[in-house]
Amino acid sequence: MPIVGRLELEFGGRCVRPAPGEEVLIPAGVFHTVRNIGGTTAQWLYGYKRMQTG
Repeated sequence: MPIVGRLELEFGGRCVRPAPGEEVLIPAGVFHTVRNIGGTTAQWLYGYKRMQTG
């Protein structure tokens, strides 16, 4: 999740502040917000699970 900086994620009634390298699962279809809570630029990685067809 975060690789540089500090982030706060809010989703499903939860608010989390992951540490650098910590992963957070946001379930598909859940409204979410990501905030930079640090004093510098934040960088983070995200991915999506690919739906299988057929």
